Amino acid sequence: VPIGDRFLFADYDFCLNIGGFANISFEKDNKRLAYDICPANIIMNHLVKPLGHEFDKNGEIARSGNFCTELYQELNELDYYKLAYPKSLGREWLEGSFIPILDKYAITTEDKLNTICHHIAHQIVKSTESLQVGKILITGGGAYNSYLIELISNKSKHQVVIPETQIVE
Repeated sequence: VPIGDRFLFADYDFCLNIGGFANISFEKDNKRLAYDICPANIIMNHLVKPLGHEFDKNGEIARSGNFCTELYQELNELDYYKLAYPKSLGREWLEGSFIPILDKYAITTEDKLNTICHHIAHQIVKSTESLQVGKILITGGGAYNSYLIELISNKSKHQVVIPETQIVE
């Protein structure tokens, strides 16, 4: 995929896919780098299923929640985020490291979703902040989560671009 990103989307400095896990590819020191940033739709979908939804359409459920500072800080302290790239995530990590933290907090699903969106946006911005200002192409189902995209856009120094539906998917 990173090689495809390089050739198909050369006009963009970063290719960010917000699928089950958010992953990114970009050029650094004449090399194409790619890695998983953090969980994204996989955890949000997990949380909304008990509410009778397959996904959080436009991030409306997350937007209705309140931000939980303690949960946000604890998620951002996970050891994975301290590792150098390239690195990759999987369901086992999610179930063994991420979900147990969520389960410790007796807050609403809406509050958890709101906080997770802030967490995802923070991790995405953190993964691009040390690089030259440019354009981020966002694809994957998370590109339709307008709340998440708003958070990324507000926190990032880069121009966020959501392409046409065919490219997003």
